[in-house]
Amino acid sequence: MIGRDLTPFVILKRKNLPNLPGGIILNCNEEGRMTEKLMVKWLRGVWDRKSGALPKKREMLVWNACKGNVTEKVKTL
Repeated sequence: MIGRDLTPFVILKRKNLPNLPGGIILNCNEEGRMTEKLMVKWLRGVWDRKSGALPKKREMLVWNACKGNVTEKVKTL
């Protein structure tokens, strides 16, 4: 994946999505932070659909210890 960009995944601190231009994935969270639900959405909508992705190809994704990143549901995806 070196040298390729992922689709921007923006989390806004609000309840409703505003009308903004395309090309980015917008999400809302009242606290403005990553949650387990948003992490699953990112994995399925951005990471799994990145250009150049091949089925069964081994890749490594490194992230921090945010609670939304380390749940069992996210780990099993």
